[in-house]
Amino acid sequence: QPSGARSAAMISISRTNSRAASAVGEFGKLDEDTGSFHHMADISFTQFVFSLASSAAIHFGDVPEPNGQKLSEPNLEGARQMIDILALLEEKTKGNLTLEERQLLEQLLFELRQRFVQVADGGKRIIQP
Repeated sequence: QPSGARSAAMISISRTNSRAASAVGEFGKLDEDTGSFHHMADISFTQFVFSLASSAAIHFGDVPEPNGQKLSEPNLEGARQMIDILALLEEKTKGNLTLEERQLLEQLLFELRQRFVQVADGGKRIIQP
């Protein structure tokens, strides 16, 4: 690259890094040793699990998408992915959850798997449009 273009590219990168650093400072903390980002918002394990289960309900077409009034058609692949993520979470957190967290995760997985079979077999929506 010509030196003028290289200089312009370096200024652009510097500005981008500066904006990224500002965003990180505003929304969380960057661990400079590991390069990992730590979000400062308080979110509980229960809230996280419910968030994934809500995404599965949207994929089943049972709940409208955020900012949407309309129920979407079932997306079994998307629902399966949310169930798989919850199952992975269950496996990887085994022995590290409270009794309530473990029971919640088990119950949600059971219900979501049942709902998956219902939708795959052409079952009706839980909420009719």
